[in-house]
Amino acid sequence: MKEKIAQRIKTADVKTLAKLLKRAQELEKRGLKDEDISLQLIADEYESGYKMPKYLGAGMYDKMNYMCRFYMDRTVRLALYYDYVIDAETLKKVLICLFEKAPIFHSKFVDNHIVPCWVVTDYHIDDAFRVVETDDLERSVKELSLPSIDGKDNIQLKIFLLVNGDKSALFFRWNHMVFYGG
Repeated sequence: MKEKIAQRIKTADVKTLAKLLKRAQELEKRGLKDEDISLQLIADEYESGYKMPKYLGAGMYDKMNYMCRFYMDRTVRLALYYDYVIDAETLKKVLICLFEKAPIFHSKFVDNHIVPCWVVTDYHIDDAFRVVETDDLERSVKELSLPSIDGKDNIQLKIFLLVNGDKSALFFRWNHMVFYGG
């Protein structure tokens, strides 16, 4: 991987290459095994100057939603049904890229009365994505709809690929606070 990074990013010095290699190892630890996609993410981050933030500011609606946490569950649920089975490994790669580009999805809300914020946390894609074999897609969607996502969880977006023979469903469950602050 080190050679591929050096070939792709010719202007990087030794210290920068070491940081980029560490980033590649971090992506692998999070579940991304495809070196080409890792290399593309790393190159995009290097060329744009993007650095994963440690904190994300909380907006007014984050604060309001947190105050109303006992009156609503702040969780959005969405099910999409397909007449074919979605490739789980390809979807997993896409989701890792999404989580890397939108760190709010692997953050937790910190209720600080002066400066509330989102703290970016480490994750593995298996914390956010799961494949479920089922004999009844509708029943499984209803069961997955019951839990909510708390702002104090490390993962704010959970995706389930439900498979029943030659049909599948994608079920998304996310904390809608992330669309205000992150």
